Amino acid sequence: MLKEKGPELKKAVVILEQLSEDEETRLLAEEYEKKRRDEYARLETAKEKGIEIGEKKGIEIGEKKGIEIGEKKGIEIGANKKAKEIARNLIKSQMNIDEISGITGLNKDEIEELMKSCENYD
Repeated sequence: MLKEKGPELKKAVVILEQLSEDEETRLLAEEYEKKRRDEYARLETAKEKGIEIGEKKGIEIGEKKGIEIGEKKGIEIGANKKAKEIARNLIKSQMNIDEISGITGLNKDEIEELMKSCENYD
């Protein structure tokens, strides 16, 4: 069947048949194929291990960055809360808005909002 396909294919089939008949050549070919498959498996395992290590490192970096962002945001929230607390005390002591803004760093709108809330609790 294969021999009918063309001269090049016929030649390849003849060579294959000859090699298959020679036990030593066949064993060498099998050994070579086993080594090739083993090398491929070794490379695939190394690739998978590299990906695993990379993913783990990426997660660690992401967690660290997330913690840094969270800490920074928490500090900002805490500082803003403290500034508002100071502003409330200054409002209660009748200090003017410009001075309160200069001391706390809050803008005038924020201070006016605090003034309204202080009026509601007095």
